[in-house]
Amino acid sequence: MRNEPLGKALQVRKKATLTVDTKKPIWSLSWCPSAQVLASGGSDCLIRLWVPIREAGKQAVQSDNQQLEEWHCVATFGSDMFPRTLRCVSFNPKLPFLACGSFDSYVYTIRLNSSCEERSEPNLSEILAAPPKLQLTSTLEGHESEVKCVAFSSSGSLLASCSRDRTVWLWELGIDKDDFESSSLLEGHTQDVKYVVWHPNKELLCSCSYDNTIRMWVEDDYDWYCCSVLSGHSSTVWAAAFDKFGERIVTVSDDRSVIFWRQVPRRTEEIGQDPSWETICVLKEQHEGPIYTVDWSHQSGLIVTGGGDDAIQIYQEQPFGKTETLESTKEQLLPSRDIACSDSEDSSRSEPFTLVATILNAHEGEVNCVKWNPQDGYVFASCGDDGVINIWQISIN
Repeated sequence: MRNEPLGKALQVRKKATLTVDTKKPIWSLSWCPSAQVLASGGSDCLIRLWVPIREAGKQAVQSDNQQLEEWHCVATFGSDMFPRTLRCVSFNPKLPFLACGSFDSYVYTIRLNSSCEERSEPNLSEILAAPPKLQLTSTLEGHESEVKCVAFSSSGSLLASCSRDRTVWLWELGIDKDDFESSSLLEGHTQDVKYVVWHPNKELLCSCSYDNTIRMWVEDDYDWYCCSVLSGHSSTVWAAAFDKFGERIVTVSDDRSVIFWRQVPRRTEEIGQDPSWETICVLKEQHEGPIYTVDWSHQSGLIVTGGGDDAIQIYQEQPFGKTETLESTKEQLLPSRDIACSDSEDSSRSEPFTLVATILNAHEGEVNCVKWNPQDGYVFASCGDDGVINIWQISIN
């Protein structure tokens, strides 16, 4: 049984395909917050910066043309520097920095070719300078095993990293605003920590683990502690994403479910004043395999997931409705399917979040990362084991 048509039609098309010669898995993507620049990192041990270009040195303009946009790699960094796979990469939201985490257990910070003054956001014209310059500023030691994820706080002054060693480390921007130094060690997870993500405007950190839980961390008098433990998944929690205001969060797991949570006040003063979290929607069996990645657009409100079934799915609170099949590509876009939330056949209709699009064969292999463009809530990027990056465009009729 499939959902009934839901009014407006949502269309998804592939906007661009970015490829490299190595064809090794690409694990992570990060959009520059202030420019149309995408960073990638993967098994070839390199960071790459990509921009859309029609003519050399000129940024591509928006177009309704169905032809694929041309993107160029304008910078490659890390040759002979990173000995093992780069598992994660992240832009600093306020400063011209990148951070990456490696299977060699180190966290690296890299400065783009710009002065590192506070709130000096990366500038596209500087990034496109010939040749673009990237400089290693810090090699952060602390983890004892593979680094799985890195993430900057909204202020850009804190960097979080997590690892197979079951820990989360916090690193603080130095006085000279040129490097980062160890700040705190967060322990509590009993298995590998797979992912970290910051609240969009507070110093509240979320971590996801192989122990099937999500933990929330806050600071009190310079001491960081776990203020909430979210239990709802039955297997590894791979990733999480906050909504625009940080009042809700979505998590994905090896158990193939997508769970939405909301922040609620503690019911008793004995527990403390920190907020608690409760589930508001559990969408079961959403992919045919583990769900590895999720992102929540702060512009459009859309949620995108990717998984081990090579597929990408899109969700929304107010569903757009059925979608049409992608043309001139081998990917297949399916209408929404039922959401298994309870024994009642009609229960899915009352759920606050609904699946509105499925792209089969989005990659020729597992989908490792999906990220919304922070400047356009209807554009997102994906990468996978096939060594390819795809840019996708959503339109509503």
